[in-house]
Amino acid sequence: MDQHLESDISPSIKEVLDWISTSSIKLAQRIVSNALEDCPNLKQVVKSNSSLEKRINWEFEKYLQNISNSLRTKHRKLLDQPPISPFTTKEGSLFTWEERTKFKAEEGRFYTLAIQSLKDVIPKRYSEEIKLEIIDYVNNLRDNLPR
Repeated sequence: MDQHLESDISPSIKEVLDWISTSSIKLAQRIVSNALEDCPNLKQVVKSNSSLEKRINWEFEKYLQNISNSLRTKHRKLLDQPPISPFTTKEGSLFTWEERTKFKAEEGRFYTLAIQSLKDVIPKRYSEEIKLEIIDYVNNLRDNLPR
């Protein structure tokens, strides 16, 4: 599929795709870390559970991959942008009830800050058109935040 789409991708988009693919793990960690700074209760729970921290970082890596896929397929309309699913409300939650009561109020703030951080990591060297495409995807994620 990538080879089929390759001919339709501009050099500037290819540069962004390369940037995302080589930086996604570190970018996701930075995004999550920045967002947790203003959520002390949630940060305490996450930092004390390495598997949970890995899970949240993985979630944001997937958002970065979705941005990449969205850019790659934008003009082909092959990919709808999926909504964020809250990591704390799924059945079989990773948290105990006591843990959730400590940070439930911070969950929405965490996602809001993390989504803003997704916008903030876009390098300034990219064209306004590319930044707007990425921001459009990020805004869609924001609009689907858990309520």
